[in-house]
Amino acid sequence: MSGRRQLGGMLVLTLSACAGGAPSPTARMDGSPPLPSAVDASASAPTPLESTAPFTTASALGGATGWIAYQAGSTVDRQAERIRIVRPDGTDDHELFGEIPYVKHLHPAWSPDGQQIAFGVEGGGPDRIYVGNVDGSDVRILAECRDAECVGLGHPVWSPDGTTIVARFDGGPMTDRGPTQLGLALIDVASGDYELITLQGTEYQDIYPRWSPDGRQLVFWREQTGPDGEQVAVFVMDMDDTEARQLTPWELRAGDPDWSPDGSWIVFGTHPLRGHEDGTWPSNLYLIRPDGTDMTQLTDFGEGDDRATHPRWSPDGRAILYARVGSVGHPREIWAMSADGSQDSIAVPPVAGRLYTHPAMQPTAGH
Repeated sequence: MSGRRQLGGMLVLTLSACAGGAPSPTARMDGSPPLPSAVDASASAPTPLESTAPFTTASALGGATGWIAYQAGSTVDRQAERIRIVRPDGTDDHELFGEIPYVKHLHPAWSPDGQQIAFGVEGGGPDRIYVGNVDGSDVRILAECRDAECVGLGHPVWSPDGTTIVARFDGGPMTDRGPTQLGLALIDVASGDYELITLQGTEYQDIYPRWSPDGRQLVFWREQTGPDGEQVAVFVMDMDDTEARQLTPWELRAGDPDWSPDGSWIVFGTHPLRGHEDGTWPSNLYLIRPDGTDMTQLTDFGEGDDRATHPRWSPDGRAILYARVGSVGHPREIWAMSADGSQDSIAVPPVAGRLYTHPAMQPTAGH
């Protein structure tokens, strides 16, 4: 069954999660912990529009206000990436921080108050992290390498209290294939100082962290090279002892996790674009409890179908934004799904030639 036939209907498969083997689907039984509530609206496939008028097609975002930040690429220049923001109705789509003269601006992350965006920058030296206001002002370097061991910082995510950012740490030496070590670092927002909490060598690499709503845990994904090639899995770490616990089996190839606002669920995608960009990999969205139970499949794309990736919760927990890669021509668009999977439709009207990835909703309505 193709995931493209799931619009307006819910696909729910619950699976047994374990680190040692692949999950098997079973029917969801009455009395099991409930899925998040869905928004009561109907979905339909929209016609692509320019972002000069409100986008009226119903989506799981309902009457959401504020901004959606996203990473914008180009089909003309695949090396150029920029940060843009757009209203949930598709209006006022514009670039931020264009004065930063480097090739790639990556992975926008909202501050808890919704007034600043942190993002990674590649080009002109080691990768580093910038921050700027939502109106585009006061853009500046937040953190950059300060020792010989560091060859890059990226993928920033704010802590719930706004005092700390967790980021990917690239450790040297640098090779033609990239850094030889990857880990996670905590960055003090006020000073830019950082400290490592993990650092893996060639066996494992830790990337794409996200905070739990209470700030006591991190969820991230770990890469390893196994007998069948590159494998990825989702891990949770307690901040008090930095011990990592595996949530998904390596065979599932799960990555891009994000915590629900109430802390009860983690959403993730399979065969993430990082490491699986080429080919016809099946990429689907799942939910799982932070203790590893109740793994629930939300989409059902097969090999060669569209792909669902980069999932992020809406601030109210009612919807999941994600990047959808089309099977024909491989466009990348921002879609929104109700949190139980019952409604799924395009969320931002696509502009021809633009690639949309890493969507993130503003935590508060802001201006």
